[in-house]
Amino acid sequence: MTIETERNSGTGMRINDAHLHFGRDEHHGPDGGLQHFLSQMDAHRISRACVVTPSNRAGDNSITAAALAAHPDRFVGIARLRVDATVAELEALLDQGFAGMRFMPTGDPEWLDYAHTTALTDALVRHGAVACLHAAAPDLAAATRYARRHPGLTVLFDHGGRPDLSDPHRFDPHLDQLAALPNTRIKMPNAPHHSTQPPPHRDLIPYTHHVVELFGAERVMWGSDWPGSGDDLSTALTAITTALESVSADERALVLGGTFDRTFPSTPQQKGDS
Repeated sequence: MTIETERNSGTGMRINDAHLHFGRDEHHGPDGGLQHFLSQMDAHRISRACVVTPSNRAGDNSITAAALAAHPDRFVGIARLRVDATVAELEALLDQGFAGMRFMPTGDPEWLDYAHTTALTDALVRHGAVACLHAAAPDLAAATRYARRHPGLTVLFDHGGRPDLSDPHRFDPHLDQLAALPNTRIKMPNAPHHSTQPPPHRDLIPYTHHVVELFGAERVMWGSDWPGSGDDLSTALTAITTALESVSADERALVLGGTFDRTFPSTPQQKGDS
């Protein structure tokens, strides 16, 4: 199966997964889970996916790099670096084909204001790469300042800003501030992790509609967060298709795959769509 595969059973739309993790341990196997995830992609007719180097890999992006080298038509890579990583280290990864870097401000959101962070960010802008932010509610004020300070950078918020769905109709007001910035985009959260209900996690429906309304579907994308979302992709896919049932077909198409392709174009000609 190739990148031209565009139809997912049950959706009839092109599917891309904006968030998955490979890691070398007893759970993932020696290839970091690459072959298992490729089989999952094929089984669910997922065209492309974004590999985010996990936190437990620190500055080791070798498994992500191997996936990009082996399957450049299927994978996009987001690097995870140590807090003291140099600009040269980041640029070396971007030159290898990585599409961006993940920042982890959780616990120290002021880190986004540091001069060293700004230097790394400037490198991302020079390379046309993105910044992925793993930020929760206490970090969103600093994250908003960061995105506002770097208007030439696409800032992609992982896990939907880690929402608290204990009250699915109560939304963090910082989302409004983030959505007002045109350079921000957001991934939908890992359904099994954030939901307080069993599958198909219907408490995600109000939050999903709120995010699509705030950002516009052209700035929202689905990410499974595999393997954190379960042994296979069925649960995560069912949750997002359930949450999108009452939005328009055009909006579903954007969240499930179109926004991903606009953010991570597979060819230089697509860059203008981003």
